[in-house]
Amino acid sequence: AEATALLLRNLSLLRRNKGHVLAQPPLVRFLVSALASNSDAVFAAAATALWALVHHSEKARAQLKRDDFALRHLAAARIRIQRPLDTSSTAHRAVYALCDILSANDNEISPPDISSPF
Repeated sequence: AEATALLLRNLSLLRRNKGHVLAQPPLVRFLVSALASNSDAVFAAAATALWALVHHSEKARAQLKRDDFALRHLAAARIRIQRPLDTSSTAHRAVYALCDILSANDNEISPPDISSPF
């Protein structure tokens, strides 16, 4: 699972690959499921990949917002990172950014994001 999560993270970080990953529901479902992994490496890779997919992608945001399975796993991931762990970790920043992006009001105009949370 770790190798798959890392590969999908790397693919998701490249803008030209986002559409290919999003077009495969089993890949998105794998990433969402990986948020429940006991492995910190798998959790971090999945969180980063999901953040990369929704960053500057209305289609990805809408896809995840419509998916109850994804919303439940994201809520659980948010609870998981609220435990006293390393708050400077990539996984924590990715989950917070992901939740912020998904909870943002789509009708609200916000300043452009000029920096990555990583």
